[in-house]
Amino acid sequence: MIHANSPQAKGRVERKNGVLQDRLVKELRLRRIDEIEPANAFLPQYFENLNARQAKPPASPIDAHRRAPKPEMLNDILCREKTRIVQNDWTVRFQNKIYQIPRQHPMAMPGQAVTVRIRLDGTMAIIYRGNPLDFIKLSFFTNKAVTPPLGVGGENNIHQPQTQRGHF
Repeated sequence: MIHANSPQAKGRVERKNGVLQDRLVKELRLRRIDEIEPANAFLPQYFENLNARQAKPPASPIDAHRRAPKPEMLNDILCREKTRIVQNDWTVRFQNKIYQIPRQHPMAMPGQAVTVRIRLDGTMAIIYRGNPLDFIKLSFFTNKAVTPPLGVGGENNIHQPQTQRGHF
């Protein structure tokens, strides 16, 4: 598949838009069309003529189009994804909430990365190596309710640059 991310493809699109903005207006003036209904009636004829003049045959006769994904797959395609790490207590923290992952197959072990998907319909999924995991929403997590001990993380953690002294 060849994506249209090249400057050449972008130039073709801009040229096409320029033609539509420039030539279409001139064609409408030449034909003395100044109302929406006659202009809409003229567009099919104009585009047919424009395509006949500017169309180029494809470089390859092979059709590279794919079938559209099933609607249920679109939920997982059109979503936001964030990576999280499974904690030692088999939990995942996301958006100030804690989610418990029960032991299951395939098992996301503590320390492993999982993907949290937030779909357009508002539902959430936790994915490990392409497989959805079961999970249970436990509670909200706020810094006020649970304050980590000094040096473990959070607001109380003081990061000081470490200097290397001597050879260890």
